[in-house]
Amino acid sequence: MAKLKVNALTKSTIGTAAILAVAVLAVSLFANVGTGAYISKVQLCKDSDGGLNTNIAGTCSGTGGTFTDKCSSTDTEVIEYSCLNTRECTVKALECGSGKTCVNGACV
Repeated sequence: MAKLKVNALTKSTIGTAAILAVAVLAVSLFANVGTGAYISKVQLCKDSDGGLNTNIAGTCSGTGGTFTDKCSSTDTEVIEYSCLNTRECTVKALECGSGKTCVNGACV
């Protein structure tokens, strides 16, 4: 009879431990979903002048920072920032063209 009580107690303890473990696991999964721990925030590249546009001074914002179009040292070309891909900005020196000069990051 004593052996029967020990077996029942052991089974009861194992059952309680299993239920407790499942409950802890469930709470931890729901807690992470609620805090957004599994959601990745992707910064998209944005160019205010729409890309390679020397007629408008724009600003490109991406993962590497924010960059504003500017004039080169010769004042006949623009240092133009635009989106390389969905996340990063790139830079190119573009000629203003015949009869135009660069003023404040735009050809006029």
